[in-house]
Amino acid sequence: MRTYAFFKNYKNDIFLLEFYPKISKLTKMNIALLGFMGAGKTIIGTLLAELMDYQFIDLDRYIENRFKTSVADIFATKGESGFRDFEKTALTQVLRYKNVVVATGGGTPCFFDNIEQINQSATSIYLQFSPEILATRIRFDTTGKRPLVKEQTFEELVEFTRIKLEQRESYYMQAHITVSLPVATPYEIADLLFRKIQTQR
Repeated sequence: MRTYAFFKNYKNDIFLLEFYPKISKLTKMNIALLGFMGAGKTIIGTLLAELMDYQFIDLDRYIENRFKTSVADIFATKGESGFRDFEKTALTQVLRYKNVVVATGGGTPCFFDNIEQINQSATSIYLQFSPEILATRIRFDTTGKRPLVKEQTFEELVEFTRIKLEQRESYYMQAHITVSLPVATPYEIADLLFRKIQTQR
């Protein structure tokens, strides 16, 4: 059973921060952000790391630097299953570090024993948004680093996101903390998480 805490952000919008009552103290030194692509894991993770004076690691960028190739190229040459093998190796490596905030990939928690490994090595936080919000953000992402969705129309993207969320939600919801903030800036989210983590330690 989970407990729920409702807060007002700086715009007076009500949003939800949900956490397991068994997590009375957050003793893990690392933070792992979970969520679908477009949830803001990278920008929120960067801001949270600055607030905590931690190192920030984006898992996809770590993979690219570690294996000297792009995520898109790995998908193109090895397929998704090949990418997940690279991802598993990278996740194991970054979780050995101390005092880091890790932005995981959207599918990271859903393969192998990754969610168990994440929860053993870090305080995990799920950034939860609706399929429509996520699809809108992904649609306007100009980085070109979304290999699973780059050819889809917006309508296809919304449906793809809805289906994928249904498949992945059971993994995401195993996070220690779930935050649902339909209207809030990345800084507001990072600041809330920083204060919550500090009070739970």
